[in-house]
Amino acid sequence: MNTKLMFYVKKTIDQWVLITTTVFLLGYFLFPTTSKQNTFFYIGVCPAVVLLAFFYFKQLEIPNWIIVSTVVFAAYLFLNSTWSIHYSNEQTLTYLRYLFTTYCLIGAIFFVQYKREDYSSLLFKALILTGFFYYLHGIWEHFNTYENPLAIRYSDRPIDEAIFAGMLLLACFWWVLEEKSLSHKLGISALSIPFIMILLLAKSRGPQIAFLISMPLVAYCQGFRLKKFLIYFIALAIILLSVLLLSETAKQIFSRGLHFPYRGEIWRASFYESLEYFWFGQGASHRPPIFIDSGEKFNHSHNILLAVFRMGGIVGVLLFLMNLCLCFIAGFKQRDSIIGLWGICLFFGILCLMTNGQYPLTRPTSLWFAYWIPVAFIGATTTCFKIDRVSHRRDDKLRV
Repeated sequence: MNTKLMFYVKKTIDQWVLITTTVFLLGYFLFPTTSKQNTFFYIGVCPAVVLLAFFYFKQLEIPNWIIVSTVVFAAYLFLNSTWSIHYSNEQTLTYLRYLFTTYCLIGAIFFVQYKREDYSSLLFKALILTGFFYYLHGIWEHFNTYENPLAIRYSDRPIDEAIFAGMLLLACFWWVLEEKSLSHKLGISALSIPFIMILLLAKSRGPQIAFLISMPLVAYCQGFRLKKFLIYFIALAIILLSVLLLSETAKQIFSRGLHFPYRGEIWRASFYESLEYFWFGQGASHRPPIFIDSGEKFNHSHNILLAVFRMGGIVGVLLFLMNLCLCFIAGFKQRDSIIGLWGICLFFGILCLMTNGQYPLTRPTSLWFAYWIPVAFIGATTTCFKIDRVSHRRDDKLRV
């Protein structure tokens, strides 16, 4: 009786985690505010993942180096809050919560990938569809709200939206090159239109440049000849630029130019401050200010690598780079599979975070979408799981 009860409890939790994790991942385009999405994750996903850990821990083989490096890096990001020059008990407890939720995210992604090998593929398609309707509505609202919508940046969080749209646009290009049917190619191309518009309307140079750099990787991973790809890309760019330059649209869309305000001064100040605590950093703390020569104050380094160096020292930087290298090697080693797409998403995300990234250990934000989620999926898709045949036979008997 107890065995049957445990089986049904486990099955219920299985379904719950699968559903809530999917809702959370799609929630970047479903929830009206990030706080509601975060609350959903804390209440809906984290407790269930902890319960499932007791059922599935023994089914994991020795984790691969990607997961080891990810877990160790996250733990280090928390530990250095204990030697912070701005130390407080409340602050350390906050970073402990961030560590716990990061581990819950990794565990949830491991579980859904374990349950369905095609989960990543289905997730990308669901993200594209959800993002399409989300941005279609957003564009409609934007154009109906402002008299001159092309001159106004999209959303009150344009950088985040550009990261989301850019990643979905890369996924669209992936499917376009992968599909053999012309009708499917045209359909996916149509779905990508709102993402292109958001990338332009957000006027965020970092994600735009990151997208242009990442695009050739899609062709490379799909076995598309780079020379042929560049010809198509240049032709498309010439047509697009011709249309824009013949109208006032280009001046409005690219009104911010290629100048990154204050970035150079912030990075220089952050770097020199980091040298004072070279080995282990000054320790994690809640937005310690960075002062530039003009006396202006900024709350973070605007570069994920410098943020890690500033708070975690060279040890943190080495752990971070090791984690990235392992992920990129795994992703591009199997570049024609879905793990290749995750590798591209991670590459794009890191490029975006190089111009606006903060300390990686944080609550669920766009940084999770750009870094932790791709890393977790790359780790999950390259991890072997044991098949407990005895327990599977027992489950089959219980079903009968």
